[in-house]
Amino acid sequence: METRQTKTTLTFDQIPEAVAYLVDEVAKIKELVRIQIHTEPEKRLPISIQQASKVIGKAIQTIYGLVSAKQVPFYKRGKQLYFYEDELLEWIQNGKNGSNTNPEQ
Repeated sequence: METRQTKTTLTFDQIPEAVAYLVDEVAKIKELVRIQIHTEPEKRLPISIQQASKVIGKAIQTIYGLVSAKQVPFYKRGKQLYFYEDELLEWIQNGKNGSNTNPEQ
């Protein structure tokens, strides 16, 4: 972590202004820390096969086929299938055949 240190000579008359500035900066840091501590992580909620169909633009029967072939990320509880939207979008981005589709390369 790089820090910048500059030597500043303060006069006696500038000390109150400098202290006020530091108090303000500390208050900002405290607020940022408070927000960070009290912010709950975003919960990932599973989606249904109907919602997954809309996310990836495939028919429900097609998704059943992809699940059967284990080609799409899914979770199963009993007879119910669940998906996570972020995993489906990542699956689309990575491509079905596992080839490198990164446009930056």
